Amino acid sequence: MLIIIPVVVGLTLVSIFMPARQVSIEGIGTLSFESTVSLSVGSGVAYASPDWLPGWSYRRAINLSPITSAADYQVLVTLTTGTMGNPYANIKADGSDIRFTCSGGAALQDYWVESWDNTGTSRIWVEVTASGTSTIFMYYGNAAAGSSSDGSATFDFFDDFSGTLSKWNVHIDTDVYINASYGSPAPCLEISGGSTSGSPYGMAVIGSDATYAGFQNGIIEADVYPTTNALPEIIFRGNYPANIGYKGRWDTRSGTETPWMKPPYNNWSGFGGAVTRFGIADQWQKAKLSVNNWRFRIYSNDTLMSNINAAPHFPRYSGPGEIGLANHYGEWARFDNVRVRKYASPEPIATVDSEEPDIVNDPTSKDFGPVSENSSYWSNGSEPNWDLSGDDCYFTMTNNGTEAVDISIRATDFSGGDGWTLVSTSPGVGEARMKAGKEGDEDEMVTLTNSDQGFISDLATSGIKKWELKLETGTFTDGVEKTSTITLTAFTAT
Repeated sequence: MLIIIPVVVGLTLVSIFMPARQVSIEGIGTLSFESTVSLSVGSGVAYASPDWLPGWSYRRAINLSPITSAADYQVLVTLTTGTMGNPYANIKADGSDIRFTCSGGAALQDYWVESWDNTGTSRIWVEVTASGTSTIFMYYGNAAAGSSSDGSATFDFFDDFSGTLSKWNVHIDTDVYINASYGSPAPCLEISGGSTSGSPYGMAVIGSDATYAGFQNGIIEADVYPTTNALPEIIFRGNYPANIGYKGRWDTRSGTETPWMKPPYNNWSGFGGAVTRFGIADQWQKAKLSVNNWRFRIYSNDTLMSNINAAPHFPRYSGPGEIGLANHYGEWARFDNVRVRKYASPEPIATVDSEEPDIVNDPTSKDFGPVSENSSYWSNGSEPNWDLSGDDCYFTMTNNGTEAVDISIRATDFSGGDGWTLVSTSPGVGEARMKAGKEGDEDEMVTLTNSDQGFISDLATSGIKKWELKLETGTFTDGVEKTSTITLTAFTAT
């Protein structure tokens, strides 16, 4: 069953669509059975629903194409001033009030803010819980909210080095420590180097096998900051005791070299074609490795630098194994925001939709209040045999204005024609009936028909009254969606 309720005050018109077991508000979302919708009528209309995150004033749908191909898939959401305004409108300047939910309700999704600039571009990673998701929602507009950005909850593995090195084992240590003075943002990991040519090379390595040794396919990303002639490396499918695995390199020295090495810890050798070394000294750059079976890709600042099929290069280390961080040469290399995420091809692209407010400011020619309404709606039973007899809807209206108002209610397209067709009737009348009136008082209820409009009560200044919508009907067996329009109107009392 679908019931549509336009709420009219003066020139304000808002429609609420009510299907069988839920209520959906156009442009807002879906209400489940026995949930509440709040309307503020007069100077504006306010919505609240179970799929709207309570306490947040705005949201935007984020459409994913293609849909997520795995559960707990990390999706990049990019915000720009072209979409959000300059500065971003209705969001706290630091972005701490953003939240993400699934498409079917208010279930929060974990997220991590990679970068935030409310006068430029911001990057946020969202872990989408369900496979096959095409839409999530971003909420904002809550002055009291603090940040919930959490990389450890969002990624398969994450370390921003804001604590200790407890997630890692130090395999080879010339000097490995957390540097509290630098980072992206501070603190970060610093790994020393050594001589820029010849022995001692001063290699240092840490590995994630203390807490994570499950990397096989996916994406590894990190921020790296090498000093002059340093050679930061990221290891994958690694096993330190067995000295097996692979690594990619961001070599800051001049000249050319393959960026791929095996095995990763000592006695390494390169494989694949040589490229111009692409490490960038004395600044932060984004390092990324994409690993899918034997297809390896390495990136610098999101630019693909080498794409190789590693299958012909023996031995083959299929994993799973740890990831690791290492450095050669130079004085040191710094690492920050190391994370592992899932990968599918093609990756979902997130498109940010237009803003949806939970308050629509639509001034009317006459301010009656505002009047507020809170309603609980009924379930329809099981389709296609809908037995609605005895299910009631209650709503309370409060007049917070300075003038008394009359409340009228009318039903259209409720019986006959393309409306409701009865197979049997209850309580015995020849048509379905919708009644409205004072809660629990049948004598004050009015029957709503296609043409009648009845004033169910006047509402004094500061008055509060509770009414009941009572559906009296039989059982429908044709399975055809039934539609009615319920109109609530507030007028100046006469």
